[in-house]
Amino acid sequence: MNTQAFPRPFAAKILKILSILLIVIGFPLGMALPGWWGWENQPVENTQAAMLIFGLIHAVVLYRRADERSKWLWLAGIPLWFVLIAREFSFGAVFLPPTGMSAHGPAFSVNHLPYKPIITPVVLLLIAFSIGIIVWKRLAELGLQLLRQGRAPWFSLGLVTFAMIVSSIAEGNLGFRLPIDKDSAQNVEEIIELGAYLALWAAQFEIFAAFEFDRRR
Repeated sequence: MNTQAFPRPFAAKILKILSILLIVIGFPLGMALPGWWGWENQPVENTQAAMLIFGLIHAVVLYRRADERSKWLWLAGIPLWFVLIAREFSFGAVFLPPTGMSAHGPAFSVNHLPYKPIITPVVLLLIAFSIGIIVWKRLAELGLQLLRQGRAPWFSLGLVTFAMIVSSIAEGNLGFRLPIDKDSAQNVEEIIELGAYLALWAAQFEIFAAFEFDRRR
């Protein structure tokens, strides 16, 4: 294992700090903020979308800057960012008038989208495209290289996993239901999910830095 002088990118450190902060304060902050902050097309959801778009743009930039082999890794990652963005926008439903309104915010439904029948096939196709590149270009070997060198972004990916689990609990999944009102629970869910997206972006910075470190030695 060779970890000598490998610098973790400053941007990744900042993103991880922000991710941890959101995870730690997600519950009290979610209960303190007005309920509408976690609704669709409102501050937290819009910030999530912005972070995912930045992550996608960053992946495109890394693809253009990477060497001949590692660039395929970023090409495989670009569709996955796109799927996350599409999911965050409810595949375009949030740009249409809401299908309903309650005390807990507007409702949007993909069932009203004219292209609804092709959403699942397109998502599956994008995921299959990414998996196909990983298999075709044997990109798993790059992952093993990071593991052997001790440069895998374990902490960032651990934050992603932990935040998504806590976010699911806040949403009322995994057999748990928090003793807080629905709006507060939605705020908590979305704030901690935002933390997961920041950690995912941090991991992207770290993976690219690890490959560049090897290339420039």
